[in-house]
Amino acid sequence: MTDEREGKPSASGFSRLALCSGSWNLESTLPPQEANKYMQLGSDVHSVLAGLKDFELLSQEGQDIATRCLSEFSDMIRQLDLGERTKEIVEERYWYNDLFSGAIDRIDFFGEETAVVTDYKTGRVAQSGAAENYQLRAYAVLVKKAFPKLKTVFVAIIQPLAAGKTIAEYNEAELSQAEEEIVGIVNASQKHDAPRTPSTDACKWCRAKDICPDRHENAKARTKELTVISGAMVKVLSNAELVSIDDNAGVVEDFISEVRTELKNRLLAGAEIAGRSLTKGRTSRNVPDAASAYNALSGVLKSDEFLACTKVSVTALEKAVAKAKGIKAKDAKQSLDDALGWLIESKEGEPSIRRDK
Repeated sequence: MTDEREGKPSASGFSRLALCSGSWNLESTLPPQEANKYMQLGSDVHSVLAGLKDFELLSQEGQDIATRCLSEFSDMIRQLDLGERTKEIVEERYWYNDLFSGAIDRIDFFGEETAVVTDYKTGRVAQSGAAENYQLRAYAVLVKKAFPKLKTVFVAIIQPLAAGKTIAEYNEAELSQAEEEIVGIVNASQKHDAPRTPSTDACKWCRAKDICPDRHENAKARTKELTVISGAMVKVLSNAELVSIDDNAGVVEDFISEVRTELKNRLLAGAEIAGRSLTKGRTSRNVPDAASAYNALSGVLKSDEFLACTKVSVTALEKAVAKAKGIKAKDAKQSLDDALGWLIESKEGEPSIRRDK
């Protein structure tokens, strides 16, 4: 398979390189990553969003993700209100000389001086927001270099399964600062003695974390620190002490999670490990064909009794309305809101703790 990155750093890994410049050299020793089902789903959704694959060929999950991405994108363009769109480019890789590159999902131009760069994330793990995201910062630099007349570049990350959408704006001065920063990150990662600085965020997306000696030693050190303070009364700790312990715990928790995953994989492969065995997996039951179930139970349950046992997917309804009316996803969303707005229930989950950059 041809490596379109040509063995050079790609913008998609810059958030990691900014935290651990030495991770590039270690990752470079690994063979190419094999696609798994989640990567394939993301690739398929991106192909549909780029107009390279038919929507109907996606799985139900893929269609839901694509529909939500398109809806978020339409809302964003309407929100920015930049006037007439003059050009759009999808799925194009851009280069900064021969130093690094980035494959950009979508660029929309509004005249010669303004562009909107959009990056779709189809996973369930939230990425950092547009303003803090080094991948998008690198995209802004690449687009400015490719189209020098630009004076304003908006960057947006759309991640419907994780954190919705966020937008950041770069003016010419900020683009110049971003260029200096991004080039500095890449140059630092290319040094043969670039230091490895493992942390929860740095290791999250690193393919070399399992073979990283620094990460292993770091996890052992953090475990010892946590053991020493494990007898402390949490309520009397200061805010700074709580944050420090939480940082240490994150590294150890990630390490323990991988240890347990490896134990499970070995047991599944037939290994006999003293003190460990596999339990039976949980069995789930569902009815994928609601219409057939309704017909089979028509003599037992009344229609309202049957409907009381079902759950309606708003996303599925939007797709059905779009297909029935022959309209776009964003129009179907508005149509459904107009028809069922008073019936659609929105719930906000409990807040979670975020590690601010």
